[in-house]
Amino acid sequence: MSLCSLSNDKKTTFLFFILITVILGVGYLFFCNPLYYSNLPETIDIGAVLPLTGDLSEYGHHVKDGIDLAVAEVNAAGGIHGRELHVWFYDNGGTIQGTLAGFQSARLRGLPVVIGAVSSSNTLAIAPLAEEYQMVLISPSSTVPSLSGYSDWVFRTIASDTYKGRGMIRLVQDLGYNRTNFLVLYQDDDYGKGLYEIMMEAYHEEHPSEDLRSYTFLPGESDFSHVNAILHTDVDAVILLGYTAESSRIIEQATQAGITISWFGDESIVNDEFINLTYPASEGIMATLASSHIISSSFEDTFITMYGHNPDTLSAYGYDTMKIVAEAVSIGGYNSPAIRDAIRKIRYLGITGAKSFDKNGDVPPLFDVVRIHNGSWESVSRNELATSFQKEKATTHAM
Repeated sequence: MSLCSLSNDKKTTFLFFILITVILGVGYLFFCNPLYYSNLPETIDIGAVLPLTGDLSEYGHHVKDGIDLAVAEVNAAGGIHGRELHVWFYDNGGTIQGTLAGFQSARLRGLPVVIGAVSSSNTLAIAPLAEEYQMVLISPSSTVPSLSGYSDWVFRTIASDTYKGRGMIRLVQDLGYNRTNFLVLYQDDDYGKGLYEIMMEAYHEEHPSEDLRSYTFLPGESDFSHVNAILHTDVDAVILLGYTAESSRIIEQATQAGITISWFGDESIVNDEFINLTYPASEGIMATLASSHIISSSFEDTFITMYGHNPDTLSAYGYDTMKIVAEAVSIGGYNSPAIRDAIRKIRYLGITGAKSFDKNGDVPPLFDVVRIHNGSWESVSRNELATSFQKEKATTHAM
């Protein structure tokens, strides 16, 4: 009997029956058939290479806190298709050598995806290995622009310094400083040099024949008397690009030397430890950072219950990064190509905002301006900063 010989009512019923059969068949194939999950092991093992000891350990532990909370939530909800999620943490000690060793350990364990590293230099050290071994590498905190060159297997959930560097120069200029009375003081590594080069590029667009004044210091340096000699000259403001340990020593020693200038930084110093090491000398310091607005009160409540303190930016980015990896495994499968392809398709609304990845593995830029006020970091608008600056300027002239 042909379909054409049926009445309209019977034809509709027949087509509906076929449609239901197809839907049920597809549903069985993908949701009931064990073959759909055949590539999932009993435990979903993920790697994370973080600084859990050394000068960068505070950063690493904040990221780990966010990862651990995300894992706890995933497992409490039944895991990934019934499989428990587990993270193997490899402590890199904050060094490139430790990062390489941690990544190789993850590779030898057969892990298809690694979260890390934290610092840009460490992440850049293993990005070529991720490409070579075709493993997914996703960083929650590395912002160096050159990381965008590893687009096949490398991702990050935080925006590139390409955008932040331009924003920092604009902020300082909006507050009335120019190249004659401010300089850039940056750490001589991939992070510091990369961000400084972006600033220079942005500055040259308006002042092609002028260079920004700059001075460098080494990672791990402790004596900054040479820096103070520069700051004692005609410097009114400094853009400081360094991690918490070095930046806090610079602020402390400059204050002891009687240097009073305006300081600007980035998210590397936006943490409680920096305040503990520098306050009250750091009162008023301003910084730009990737958006830190946590848009989930339930996340904050859960985090406080679990750890006894408020989450910071790195904890939030660690959490979002882990959730993205878990979602990629859930929809793609447990192998590197499937995870990579799934991440490229993901449109994730996280606690730090919307995340989608471009062809370079980067997310769209979204930045905040913050400052230390009464011993705490707080978000402020540029208008508020400009108004505050003008008031301080007027007060200074009146004295």
